[in-house]
Formats: sequence, structure tokens, C-alpha cells
Amino acid sequence: MMRSNKSLPTLFAAASLVLAVSCTQSSVPETKPAPKAEPPADARAMTADELAVQQAVSNKLSEAMLAGDMEAVGSCFSEDAVLLPQDAPMAEGRDAIVEVFAALPPLSSISSAVHEGVIYGDTAVVRGSVTLVMQVPKVGDVESTAKFVEVREKQDDGSWVLIRDIFNFDAPLGG
Repeated sequence: MMRSNKSLPTLFAAASLVLAVSCTQSSVPETKPAPKAEPPADARAMTADELAVQQAVSNKLSEAMLAGDMEAVGSCFSEDAVLLPQDAPMAEGRDAIVEVFAALPPLSSISSAVHEGVIYGDTAVVRGSVTLVMQVPKVGDVESTAKFVEVREKQDDGSWVLIRDIFNFDAPLGG
């Protein structure tokens, strides 16, 4: 089920809730108070079963990336999804997102973990981590860890797709 852009303020309120839970302090001094985002009335922490469903979504994406199957990677994202990768321009739309993932070095391994999530209606916001080993030409296997926050949307068939994804590595690649 596709949401209109009218639901994006609600979506970002839920994302703010996940970020508020996961961040205890900022290293950048705040110059003015941030506006308080109220989560939707039906927003709540995910149950263990709901987290398991979201873990399966992450596993599907990880398996597609490991196989180098860009069609399967694309199927994990909505047509109008947005990816905010580290040190790169924003990728808007499924095709642009697939281009970002296709440009990555092949993977030797990947594992992901969904740590927490908030759900309301057909929208979920999850926070997780990933460990991967990339096959970097002329360097060899490089292990890296990263973290992510994703907004996901339940489809009419009961499956979930990513509609917003931001990730960044814990250290410089290979560092």
C-alpha cells in the first residue's frame, strides 16, 4: 500500500522517535531547541514477532546483495524509495538505488541485525547494524561494520519494502 506524501510528516515523527531512543547526546552543540515531534497516537515499540518479520526483510536484502542479484535488491525497495548513502549523493527511486548497490564491490559475506523498531499502521521504522566483507580489487577482503535506520512500508500482499534508508560505516572502509 503506497502512502501519499501527506503521511511523510507522520513517518518522520516515528523516525524521530527511534532516533531519540538510540541517541543519548550529540557531539555538535545545538544552537536552538529542536521542535518536538509527536509520534502518531498508534505508534509503539515492536513486539519480538514484529522484529523477527523486520529481520527477515533485512535478511532478504542481505542475501540479494551477497548474490549480486540487483533485481532482487531492487525488489526490497519501493519504486519511489530514497537512499541516503555515506559520502555519496542521495539516490531517489528504485533504479537509482540499484545503481548505488551495483557500484559496491562484491561481497564475501554479510549479516545484519535489527535492534529495535517502532511500528504504526503499515509503517515501520527500524534501527540496525550490518557486518560485511567486501572483495576490494587489489586489496582483498575488507571487513566493515555499519549501522542503519530504515523506514519500511507494508504492502497489500503483506510483504514489507524500504521507502527510506540511511546507512553509514563505523570506520573508514578498510580502517
